[in-house]
Amino acid sequence: MRYCGADATRILNDPHHVSANIGDSNAARDNPNQASLNTLTQLHAELAGKIEGNRKQGDKLRMQMMQVEAVMKMLNPEVNLRAIAVKRRNQGNPWFKHGTLYRAVLDVLRTAEKPMTARQMIWTRFWKAGSPRPPASRR
Repeated sequence: MRYCGADATRILNDPHHVSANIGDSNAARDNPNQASLNTLTQLHAELAGKIEGNRKQGDKLRMQMMQVEAVMKMLNPEVNLRAIAVKRRNQGNPWFKHGTLYRAVLDVLRTAEKPMTARQMIWTRFWKAGSPRPPASRR
Protein backbone atom coordinates (compact mmCIF):
# COMPACT_ATOMS: atom_id res chain seq x y z
CA MET A 1 0.00 0.00 0.00
CA ARG A 2 1.37 3.41 -0.94
CA TYR A 3 1.38 6.34 1.47
CA CYS A 4 -0.37 9.35 -0.07
CA GLY A 5 0.66 11.91 2.53
CA ALA A 6 -1.49 14.28 4.51
CA ASP A 7 -3.59 14.98 1.39
CA ALA A 8 -5.08 11.51 1.72
CA THR A 9 -7.44 12.84 4.42
CA ARG A 10 -8.24 16.23 2.87
CA ILE A 11 -11.75 15.07 1.96
CA LEU A 12 -12.42 14.85 5.68
CA ASN A 13 -12.02 18.61 6.04
CA ASP A 14 -15.41 19.48 4.59
CA PRO A 15 -18.17 20.58 7.01
CA HIS A 16 -19.76 17.12 7.07
CA HIS A 17 -16.65 15.56 8.64
CA VAL A 18 -15.26 18.36 10.82
CA SER A 19 -16.56 18.63 14.35
CA ALA A 20 -17.96 22.05 15.24
CA ASN A 21 -16.49 21.88 18.75
CA ILE A 22 -12.80 21.28 17.96
CA GLY A 23 -11.58 24.20 20.09
CA ASP A 24 -14.30 23.84 22.70
CA SER A 25 -13.22 22.95 26.24
CA ASN A 26 -16.35 20.81 26.59
CA ALA A 27 -15.43 18.73 23.54
CA ALA A 28 -14.29 15.80 25.67
CA ARG A 29 -17.62 15.81 27.50
CA ASP A 30 -19.62 16.03 24.27
CA ASN A 31 -17.57 13.39 22.46
CA PRO A 32 -15.65 10.93 24.66
CA ASN A 33 -13.38 10.05 21.71
CA GLN A 34 -12.24 13.64 21.16
CA ALA A 35 -9.12 13.32 23.33
CA SER A 36 -8.13 10.18 21.45
CA LEU A 37 -8.77 11.87 18.13
CA ASN A 38 -6.63 14.86 19.14
CA THR A 39 -3.78 12.58 20.18
CA LEU A 40 -4.07 10.56 16.98
CA THR A 41 -4.07 13.79 14.96
CA GLN A 42 -0.82 14.82 16.60
CA LEU A 43 0.65 11.36 15.99
CA HIS A 44 -0.40 11.52 12.34
CA ALA A 45 1.31 14.89 11.95
CA GLU A 46 4.51 13.60 13.58
CA LEU A 47 4.56 10.50 11.39
CA ALA A 48 4.00 12.58 8.27
CA GLY A 49 6.94 14.76 9.30
CA LYS A 50 9.15 11.72 9.82
CA ILE A 51 8.15 10.33 6.43
CA GLU A 52 9.02 13.65 4.82
CA GLY A 53 12.39 13.74 6.61
CA ASN A 54 13.18 10.18 5.57
CA ARG A 55 12.13 10.95 2.01
CA LYS A 56 14.61 13.83 1.89
CA GLN A 57 17.35 11.63 3.33
CA GLY A 58 16.48 8.89 0.83
CA ASP A 59 16.69 11.35 -2.05
CA LYS A 60 20.16 12.40 -0.88
CA LEU A 61 21.31 8.77 -0.63
CA ARG A 62 19.89 7.98 -4.08
CA MET A 63 21.84 10.92 -5.54
CA GLN A 64 25.05 9.72 -3.90
CA MET A 65 24.47 6.20 -5.22
CA MET A 66 23.90 7.53 -8.75
CA GLN A 67 27.20 9.43 -8.52
CA VAL A 68 29.04 6.28 -7.41
CA GLU A 69 27.44 4.35 -10.29
CA ALA A 70 28.52 7.07 -12.75
CA VAL A 71 32.12 6.83 -11.57
CA MET A 72 31.98 3.02 -11.82
CA LYS A 73 30.68 3.35 -15.40
CA MET A 74 33.51 5.77 -16.21
CA LEU A 75 36.07 3.28 -14.94
CA ASN A 76 34.45 0.29 -16.65
CA PRO A 77 31.51 0.93 -19.01
CA GLU A 78 30.60 -2.77 -19.05
CA VAL A 79 30.13 -3.13 -15.28
CA ASN A 80 26.80 -4.73 -14.31
CA LEU A 81 25.32 -2.52 -11.57
CA ARG A 82 22.31 -4.79 -11.11
CA ALA A 83 24.58 -7.61 -9.96
CA ILE A 84 25.61 -5.63 -6.87
CA ALA A 85 23.73 -7.00 -3.88
CA VAL A 86 22.31 -4.70 -1.24
CA LYS A 87 24.39 -4.79 1.92
CA ARG A 88 22.49 -4.52 5.18
CA ARG A 89 24.20 -3.83 8.46
CA ASN A 90 23.25 -6.04 11.35
CA GLN A 91 23.17 -4.09 14.55
CA GLY A 92 24.53 -6.13 17.42
CA ASN A 93 23.04 -6.37 20.86
CA PRO A 94 24.75 -3.82 23.14
CA TRP A 95 24.55 -6.18 26.13
CA PHE A 96 26.01 -9.37 24.72
CA LYS A 97 28.58 -10.31 22.14
CA HIS A 98 27.54 -12.78 19.46
CA GLY A 99 26.79 -16.19 21.00
CA THR A 100 27.32 -15.31 24.67
CA LEU A 101 23.63 -15.16 25.56
CA TYR A 102 23.03 -18.60 24.04
CA ARG A 103 25.86 -20.07 26.11
CA ALA A 104 24.58 -18.37 29.26
CA VAL A 105 21.10 -19.86 28.75
CA LEU A 106 22.59 -23.32 28.25
CA ASP A 107 24.64 -22.95 31.45
CA VAL A 108 21.50 -22.08 33.42
CA LEU A 109 19.50 -24.93 31.91
CA ARG A 110 22.26 -27.46 32.68
CA THR A 111 22.04 -26.67 36.39
CA ALA A 112 18.25 -26.29 36.49
CA GLU A 113 16.29 -28.87 38.43
CA LYS A 114 13.04 -28.20 36.53
CA PRO A 115 11.90 -26.35 33.41
CA MET A 116 12.30 -22.57 33.66
CA THR A 117 10.69 -19.56 32.06
CA ALA A 118 12.80 -16.93 30.33
CA ARG A 119 12.32 -14.57 33.29
CA GLN A 120 13.54 -17.23 35.72
CA MET A 121 16.60 -17.91 33.57
CA ILE A 122 17.52 -14.23 33.45
CA TRP A 123 17.01 -13.87 37.20
CA THR A 124 19.14 -16.92 37.91
CA ARG A 125 21.93 -15.95 35.54
CA PHE A 126 22.26 -12.24 36.10
CA TRP A 127 20.45 -10.62 39.00
CA LYS A 128 20.73 -13.44 41.50
CA ALA A 129 24.43 -13.83 40.63
CA GLY A 130 25.11 -10.21 41.66
CA SER A 131 25.33 -8.70 38.19
CA PRO A 132 24.08 -5.12 37.93
CA ARG A 133 20.53 -4.53 36.80
CA PRO A 134 20.04 -3.56 33.18
CA PRO A 135 19.73 0.13 32.35
CA ALA A 136 16.25 1.63 32.72
CA SER A 137 15.90 1.88 28.94
CA ARG A 138 16.23 -1.91 28.66
CA ARG A 139 13.80 -3.05 31.36
